[in-house]
Amino acid sequence: DVAINYRYQLRPGEGGGTALSPRVSLLLRARREHSLEAARVGIELNLPASRQFGNIFLHGNAGVRMYPQVESSVFPLPVELQAPRDVSLVNPFLACSAILRVKPMVNLMFESVVLFEERIVGRATTARDTTVILSPGTRFGWNLGDHQLVLGAAVPFEHGSGETTSGIFGYASWELPFRR
Repeated sequence: DVAINYRYQLRPGEGGGTALSPRVSLLLRARREHSLEAARVGIELNLPASRQFGNIFLHGNAGVRMYPQVESSVFPLPVELQAPRDVSLVNPFLACSAILRVKPMVNLMFESVVLFEERIVGRATTARDTTVILSPGTRFGWNLGDHQLVLGAAVPFEHGSGETTSGIFGYASWELPFRR
């Protein structure tokens, strides 16, 4: 799968303002035979915003992922043969995070996302599920010359379809200089 992105820095957020950088992405997917994700082309629109209040950083993102033509004939029941084969899937989402800078390279984080996912349940028939993910976490960084090492961990809680699950998420990032 491939996503081709264009992001425009509408407002830089300098001087205490809110940073805005809308993004549009062209989504190209490999065809998956006998899959509920048999779309070939889609589009995603995002409007992220960020603002700093001292040592607190707030981020928000509203967006939608759309697949205008998804084949729904993976359910070839005789009763459904007269129904149209294609459906459109529209999946809006909202996300936000709050980051508290405890020390210059230590952050406490709380991230959340709400997904309103549409899925195929029958030929030319869709249903929508709502999933909420809440993820408290932390990250630490170290400057090593002109490089930076960042380690992070979180405990995401996901609630959807009547059940709640949790997990552990960890990441490591080795940041290189942009220019030399």
